[in-house]
Amino acid sequence: MAPSKRWTMADLEPQSGKTIIVTGGNGGVGYEAARHLALKGANVTIVVRNPERGEAAATAIRQVLTAAGPAAGTVAVGVADMADLASVRAFAAAFAASHPSLDVLLNNAGVMMLPRAVTKDGQEAQMATNHLGPFALTGLLLPLLAATPGARIVNVASHAHRSCSDLALDDWTLERSYTPWAAYARSKVCNLLFTHELARRLAAHGDGGGGGGGGDTPPVLAVTAQPGWARTGLVGKATVAAPFTALMAVFQSVLSHSAEAGACPLVYAATEADVRADDYWGPSFLGLRGPPAREKKAPMATDAPASAALWAKSEEVTGVSFLG
Repeated sequence: MAPSKRWTMADLEPQSGKTIIVTGGNGGVGYEAARHLALKGANVTIVVRNPERGEAAATAIRQVLTAAGPAAGTVAVGVADMADLASVRAFAAAFAASHPSLDVLLNNAGVMMLPRAVTKDGQEAQMATNHLGPFALTGLLLPLLAATPGARIVNVASHAHRSCSDLALDDWTLERSYTPWAAYARSKVCNLLFTHELARRLAAHGDGGGGGGGGDTPPVLAVTAQPGWARTGLVGKATVAAPFTALMAVFQSVLSHSAEAGACPLVYAATEADVRADDYWGPSFLGLRGPPAREKKAPMATDAPASAALWAKSEEVTGVSFLG
């Protein structure tokens, strides 16, 4: 294992035979994570909203796998819209029916800084996509993860979580106050709070949620990671004021990195031996670029009352309860 401060995808160890889900795997850092994990032997399912885009991404990955030879793994496509709880449930049921185990759930799919919208479930769209969908998917797939020794859940957060100071539980869908940035930052601190409470509950349960709490198997490892300023299409879809766009253009060349580099902290968190429960991994330079490093979280992201309140609210609105 290379030290994280020098770690690149070239240091990724064999993942032969592992079953891995990467949501949002048809582009950006999700695509790069899925591609490299499959190249190292994993059987990867990329979960996408658009089947056609998913198949196009899978075809591109399969071409690389064929060239890599017999040691490479496989890639399949699953369809789920993280903002649609019925879609999440349908995917989870189909996956569980065809897979006896799951080594890694990489909750990567997300949206960023969109105009206010409400989903068919009545939820604010950024919160639905970035937190509630992954929360529900994690709970629905936890039995498979708990049945797999060494399994991991990696929730993808963002440096933006530091901008959030209020979960707005009394204005949950942000009817009274909405800005694209604040709503995005709130959803991202929720990724960290969810992981914090998930790690606590897994440890308290003692066997990863898969049995009677006897501690016969190691708990599932729950961690967070963030890609830094990765050059992907996500920012291009965001609602950004003109001055901020100009500022981004000026600093992008020195503060950003490629989608592959952005995927490194995610893959590191999903695979490396020195990763601990409730860790937060991101790029080493200012949390924006560079090799993976263990990061500090904003104080709010580890607030126990906030994480417990978020868990209760998430169970209420998704209808998915686990590790109670």
